[in-house]
Amino acid sequence: MTERIHHKRGDVFSAACVAWLDEALTTPRDLTNVTVTCSMKAPLRDPYAFQVTFDGDRTLGEFTLRAPSADTSNWRPTTWLADIQYATAGEPTSTETFQVQVLEDYTIGN
Repeated sequence: MTERIHHKRGDVFSAACVAWLDEALTTPRDLTNVTVTCSMKAPLRDPYAFQVTFDGDRTLGEFTLRAPSADTSNWRPTTWLADIQYATAGEPTSTETFQVQVLEDYTIGN
């Protein structure tokens, strides 16, 4: 089953993540010296690359995916497909594909 994240267009996007070594979610992956990237793509749209920050403990696999509201205001309301890629010594490994469901925002901001 594909995981799905819901996000309102124009809002700041921030998703705290943990990289796991096992499917039981018991052993975090040490991300020291690992390059982490994440992009998503929607039909007829250019790919979007998230900012990846390490606010937590890299040895416990903690990182955050971010996108400012200036960027997300340009995201088309539809289902985008994404994955996260971990690269060690240039050798990439990708996660399962997940969905980011971008929803229209109906409240007019300040």
